Amino acid sequence: MSYDTRYYANVTNLALCQKCPRLAFYAIFMKRKTNFVGIQGTGFYGSVFHSKIAARFFDAASDFHSKLNDKIANSLKHGYESFHELIRKDFFFEFVKSEGKNYPSSQIYALAAATETWLKVLWEALSEMPSLMRFPREIMPIVFQKQNSGNMQSSYDLEIDGVQTELTVVGKYDALIFNPDEKQARIFEFKGYKKSDVTVPLTQSVIYAWLVHEKTGIYPEIEIVHLSESENPANIFSSGEVHEMIKSALPNLFETICRMYTLKEIPPKAYDSRLCEQCKYRNFCEAEIELFIRNHENTFDFERKN
Repeated sequence: MSYDTRYYANVTNLALCQKCPRLAFYAIFMKRKTNFVGIQGTGFYGSVFHSKIAARFFDAASDFHSKLNDKIANSLKHGYESFHELIRKDFFFEFVKSEGKNYPSSQIYALAAATETWLKVLWEALSEMPSLMRFPREIMPIVFQKQNSGNMQSSYDLEIDGVQTELTVVGKYDALIFNPDEKQARIFEFKGYKKSDVTVPLTQSVIYAWLVHEKTGIYPEIEIVHLSESENPANIFSSGEVHEMIKSALPNLFETICRMYTLKEIPPKAYDSRLCEQCKYRNFCEAEIELFIRNHENTFDFERKN
């Protein structure tokens, strides 16, 4: 198929667009930092924990030649206490040893608690795979695969006012595991802010799930882990629920962001009016965005920009 227009969007901006198209407009076109409007907390735990601790584990678990790969396999074979000790010693303590001096003690303590929360959630998921528990060395390459494949891309076709349009979506999930016993997959998203509204991170995870489905044909489960919560930190959504969310939410979302890129109309307000009450742009967003569109209409080429 030939396209009249091609647009690009990353998962972060798409999720922000679902939350509030005007906040997404501010982030994409005006380079404002609007991702955390309405969110309790800073997201520190999620970003630092994932990049410094969790990502090291998933990389090692998926790399047959990693020095830590054998240690992970042995810990899985010997049960939870062994797995717990491995995570603490070889991942959390190694992080503290190498980079702890760069963070205040309060953040180190918070990351310690986050690590405890995460390893319990992860063990619950892994222990549901009998084949992994019995033959960890052989099954780990199937379960974890190569986590650099988290960089994903797929395209969606749609028509905007008679114009054939292709939207290319790019993003990288936090972690993905495959359950060979159930022939199922699960996406993990690690969040550092309060578990006040699970739909905040859910849209982002649903887009990742769509990307996984486009690549593998599998509708993965989604597990959102709130690292700052000690009680019931995880929300799990079944593959059936994820499939329905993809069908109901993403077509409208993809159309909304493509219409935004045309710079022909002011994007709609947040779908939840309570977000507007917490937003510092609420009194002037419409006028400010209208002025930007007037000044840039027909001059801002957004193709290949995002």
